[in-house]
Amino acid sequence: MDSPGTYAQYCTYTFPENTTHTILHIFVMDKRMTGGKSAVLEKACFQRGLQFLLDKGFVISEVVTDAHVQVEALMSMFTFLIHY
Repeated sequence: MDSPGTYAQYCTYTFPENTTHTILHIFVMDKRMTGGKSAVLEKACFQRGLQFLLDKGFVISEVVTDAHVQVEALMSMFTFLIHY
C-alpha cells in the first residue's frame, strides 16, 4: 500500500507469491468504495484482496504488511495466518 499522504484517493494492494515472485493479484480501490473515507481505505483494500485469493482457493500461510494499525487488527479474523 502506498498513498500520497493522509488523504489518499486510491489504494493498491499487490499480492505476490514469495517463492516464485509471481504477482497473484492486484487489487485497487477508490475511496468512494469506502463511503469517501480514506482512513479505512487500506484495511478495506487489503481485506477484499486477501478474501479474493482465499475465495479462489489459494492456500495462504504468511502475510507481510506494513505496520498499519487497522490491518493488524484485521489479522485476528484470519487466525490461520502468520502476520509479519
